[in-house]
Amino acid sequence: ICDTYNYVVRMVTNVGQASIQQITNNNEQVTVYPNPASTSLTLTLSKGAGKATVCIYDMLGKLVMQQVYSPPSEGQGEAIDVSDLAEGLYLIRLNNDVGVQQQKLLISR
Repeated sequence: ICDTYNYVVRMVTNVGQASIQQITNNNEQVTVYPNPASTSLTLTLSKGAGKATVCIYDMLGKLVMQQVYSPPSEGQGEAIDVSDLAEGLYLIRLNNDVGVQQQKLLISR
């Protein structure tokens, strides 16, 4: 399920604040915040995005977490518990019918 595809990433960062990164692919928009995260992060998919498989990889490419995300409704976010992940840099990849998007995720406590 977590195969490799092309992607487009637009990143917005704010020094001293939690940043929001948005990934856009065709008509879909995915928001992942906060980044850096400490114990949980929130995913929000736009209307029509449907179910998405969320895969989180460490920097060695090892799959450390996989979860199916079904948004309850447009604009509604779902918390993903990342408290079991060690501090460090990860790659979060979202797969759905529209395509695959990925971005870096920092866990910091």
